Amino acid sequence: MSAKKLPNWRELPIGAEISGGGNSQNYSTGNWSAATIEFLPENCKNCGLCFLACPDSAILKENGKVVGIDREHCKKCGICERVCKFGAIEISREK
Repeated sequence: MSAKKLPNWRELPIGAEISGGGNSQNYSTGNWSAATIEFLPENCKNCGLCFLACPDSAILKENGKVVGIDREHCKKCGICERVCKFGAIEISREK
């Protein structure tokens, strides 16, 4: 039985390489977590802290007001929930 020849290190593709900027919208990452996120508009004061803090740009704004969460791209990291002083964002985690 012959051993399979492994590729030379120079033949391996570069790992974790970002092929181009501005392509995050092409990838749905909202299902990475079992947690669920809820936007409660009745509690929102439109301070914008959640929008500024979100690393995924998943906070949706229209006409200068927060209107919801882009669930296709939100990873439920919890940063928006932590910065919101008004309880307008709730993340529930499965246990």
